[in-house]
Amino acid sequence: MFLACEALTADDPRAPRMLAAAEPLALFEVLQPGVSLAIWGRALPRALQQAASGLAGLAPFSRSYQGSPDQVAAAALADLPPPRSRVLAADLRFLALLFQAVSARPVIRLRLEGVADDGCPRFHADAVRLRLLCTYCGAGTEWLPLPGGEAAQPPDPAVILRLPAGAVAVMRGEAGLPGHGCIHRSPPMPRNAAGRALRPRLLLCLDEGDED
Repeated sequence: MFLACEALTADDPRAPRMLAAAEPLALFEVLQPGVSLAIWGRALPRALQQAASGLAGLAPFSRSYQGSPDQVAAAALADLPPPRSRVLAADLRFLALLFQAVSARPVIRLRLEGVADDGCPRFHADAVRLRLLCTYCGAGTEWLPLPGGEAAQPPDPAVILRLPAGAVAVMRGEAGLPGHGCIHRSPPMPRNAAGRALRPRLLLCLDEGDED
């Protein structure tokens, strides 16, 4: 089914296309020729916001799992500290199933991180074919609507765009769109006078897993 999406890039014939819509099917648009980023804009329900905020408060931490969507969601729920949120686990499973459908891979890799630092501060394109990112709370991933898989460091601040918290994005890396992988970075982390992060992030990253 065709899904109308809004183009986010300026009129530049060299630029890869970035598309967005308010439905989860928007993520399948990343498979279209020349598309390097597809965004499902969504607002998180309050119960999910609360669960994510509580877990982010335990940052820094990182958990990684590989398997089917059911396996990684169950492992995440079992591994999360109390109080364990079935609302969050259900959303992890849903996004894992969605990414599995987009990537057409039976095995996926899930990474859930509480981030209290600047993460990857340099704009870059990943070496992967496809990657799903969702920041449940805190500042979202920043990206550039520019052609090519590399960016000047630092880029013009006027061209930096940021994914809203809760939005789901699937981006192509250099293995999926050579020379035009989506350029992105972790956002700079606001800090207080003591150097502590004002609002840690809870970040979900889904990649295609190893099938061997």
